[in-house]
Amino acid sequence: LTLNAMKNTFGFSDSDNVGRIAFPAIQAAPCFSSSFPTVLAGAHSKMKCLIPCAIDQDPFFVVTRSVCDRLKKPKPALLHTKFVPDLGDLAHVDRAYVTRVIDRSLTRLGVDRLDIVQFHWWDYAVPGYVAAAMVLDDLRRAGKIRLVGATNFDAPRLGEIIDAGVPVATHQVQYSVLDRRPAGTMSDLAATHGVRFLCYGTVAGGFLSERWVGVPAPELATLSNRSLVKYRLIIDEFGGWERFQ
Repeated sequence: LTLNAMKNTFGFSDSDNVGRIAFPAIQAAPCFSSSFPTVLAGAHSKMKCLIPCAIDQDPFFVVTRSVCDRLKKPKPALLHTKFVPDLGDLAHVDRAYVTRVIDRSLTRLGVDRLDIVQFHWWDYAVPGYVAAAMVLDDLRRAGKIRLVGATNFDAPRLGEIIDAGVPVATHQVQYSVLDRRPAGTMSDLAATHGVRFLCYGTVAGGFLSERWVGVPAPELATLSNRSLVKYRLIIDEFGGWERFQ
């Protein structure tokens, strides 16, 4: 961690006490198992650490993640949680329902705050997704959630949630050369409001690799896992195996 990074992140100046400037490095040290050579007795080199942290500690781990590549160390990770009410429950999702589900997640994970809650709504014909997102934002302000995210919303509905004042931080979307639906309107909306994409399906379950170049189209029954079946069907929607090749 450099002095410039500490100044930019925490607003330190040259007149600050040296202890304040050194403190972020002290906070960062437990992120790495190599900080505990005696306790871990030689098994620490590849071991990952789980660090329960308070709300005001997050900036220390943000700057730590920024230097991990140079240190060749694994980055401190955050826990992402999904809030996806069952299809049959959508008509009954209210404040009590949302709060109960979030409290259950907090209890199961043994934490005081969820890092990100990614919200999905199965059927837009059932009203309530904006109200549910606003309850999540209330829970964010109450300290139970750090960031509110979305999962697989279309651009108009995501826009409704944002217009209601919910600060959507992330949006999990399928995005690859086979599926470019997030490009255009969704990307413009995200750029305008500072929403960051969490992309999945970027290599189509492995189909976007040399293994599948110049080979016949596989039958669905021969594929070894559900992910390959899913992306084989997406290839058909994309235009078929020949176009994929």
